[in-house]
Amino acid sequence: MIVKDDELVGFKNVAINRKLTTVFFASSCSEKEDFNTFSGGELLFNFLFDKEGNPIKYKPKAGEMIVFLSNPFFTHEVLKVENGYRLSLVQWHDAITS
Repeated sequence: MIVKDDELVGFKNVAINRKLTTVFFASSCSEKEDFNTFSGGELLFNFLFDKEGNPIKYKPKAGEMIVFLSNPFFTHEVLKVENGYRLSLVQWHDAITS
């Protein structure tokens, strides 16, 4: 993403061969305080919206995996973790094109 004066103004492709993104979550997003939880830290998709027109916020649970295309339609950000530790494993899957 290209941000200017706290406004999203465009995109910069950082890895053109990336086709899929996978994120495995080892901790849970929960208000309940536990050794394996955190609050905040949701995955916010900037251009995917729910029925009310709000950006999709994904609140992960430990053991879940999310898979999405690595392209601008799935531009996302991780919101600030307020408490605890957000532990995840991210993998980008490439395709070699000739």
